Parts: sequence; C-alpha cells; structure tokens
Amino acid sequence: MPDYLSVSQITLYLNCSLHYYFRYIEEREPERHFAALAFGKAIHSALASFHESLKDGKPLPVEEFQRLFRADWAAETTEPLYYANSDTPESLLELGQTLLAEYAQVCRFEVVEAEHRFEVPLCDPDTGEVLCDKPLVGIYDLVTPEGIVEFKTAKSVPDAGQLARHLQLSAYAYAFSFKERRMPTLMFVHLLKLKKPRVEMTAVVRENKHLQFFTRCALAVARGIEANIFAPNPGWGCANCEYARVCGEWP
Repeated sequence: MPDYLSVSQITLYLNCSLHYYFRYIEEREPERHFAALAFGKAIHSALASFHESLKDGKPLPVEEFQRLFRADWAAETTEPLYYANSDTPESLLELGQTLLAEYAQVCRFEVVEAEHRFEVPLCDPDTGEVLCDKPLVGIYDLVTPEGIVEFKTAKSVPDAGQLARHLQLSAYAYAFSFKERRMPTLMFVHLLKLKKPRVEMTAVVRENKHLQFFTRCALAVARGIEANIFAPNPGWGCANCEYARVCGEWP
C-alpha cells in the first residue's frame, strides 16, 4: 500500500475502488496496455523537453520537438498495445506530431518549472489541522510565475460543470496555495484528438470552497483504503479497464 496519496490514486478510488485495489494494493500487472495511455505519456514526455528548452531560453525548433515525440512514441510501442476505434500506431504518430506543432505555435508560457514534483501534508484549508498521516504527492506539468498549467490529450474539453468540480485542479490549487500562501491561476491545455486536431486553453478558477471539497474527498478516500473498503463500480469505464478479466472473477 502506498505511504502517500496522489491525485491519480484519489480519482481512481472514487471511480472504482476495486480497480484501485488491483493496481495499488495487489500491484497486479495490467492485462492490457492501452494505446491512449501510452500516447498521453509520449506527448507529456515531449512537452516536458519542450518546456525545459523554454526555461533555458533555447526553444526547441518544431522539427526537434516532433523528433522527440517520435522517439518517445517508438519507446511506448515496443510492447503490444490495445488500440481503440480506428487508431493505429501510424495514425497516432501523425496526430501527435500535428498537435505538438500546433501547441508550439500558440505557447506563450513563461516557464518556471516543468514536470515539477510536490509533496504537502493534507490539512484543513481553514484551520491548518492535519487531516491524514499520508502526504499528498503529485507532479505539476508546468509551473509559471502565475500558477499551474495542466495538459490533457482528449477528444473534447470538459464542460463548465465538470471543470468546476475537477478534483485534479482543486488538488493542485490546494498544494500550490499551501506552499506559496496564495491561490494560483490555473490553465487547462487540451490537445484535442479530432479529425482536425487543435489545441484549446481554458482558464479555471479555484476558491477556498474548492479546496475544502477536495480535502474532504481525499480524507474519505484515505479512510476507505485504511478500512479495506474495495468494491467494483460497473459502468462505461469497464470496457477499457486494464483488469476486466480478474474483475469478472471477483470476489
């Protein structure tokens, strides 16, 4: 069992606590590796290199940015991947190069840190009372002088209601404000996997009420894990679950 909480752990537990159990308690190997996840990892790796070059004042040319992605994607596809719909290794390679070229054209961020790890205690945002003996750990995709930028590969941008309750952004706002004693600006950058790929940037606002909601969720998850409460959550996500077979045999 991990001795820390992360945003991915918290969201996974809330989506399906049995999935959490297989991954983090049993540390079971996935039955399938999904191309969409590998694609996102390759994109993030290339973005990190690009942002590091901006931080150093020597921006990578687009061709080099794309070459790094090709190398990352080649590394991700050394093992068999499960491709959804009509995706292929070649189509995702082309898509990734197009999206990164588009992003390089519109990126105006001043980079303070790229892929920056944080670790903070889980406290009540108002009183400072420590709520859990496990720290909250995570990695910011990009830190700017004003705040945090988070990147996603997706087919659509979440609507206003989804963004308002997005736990990852609230968690990052909590961690940033704990360290810096100020609320960050938050920006979502979506690299949209459409027939005509495009990049969309969305500013998101967080207030104290969002931090309170996040800490309550995180504490509930921590208590559920400690109490060994794990159960499946049958739904739309099961079709793309990496533990579909063993879940079907549960308990």
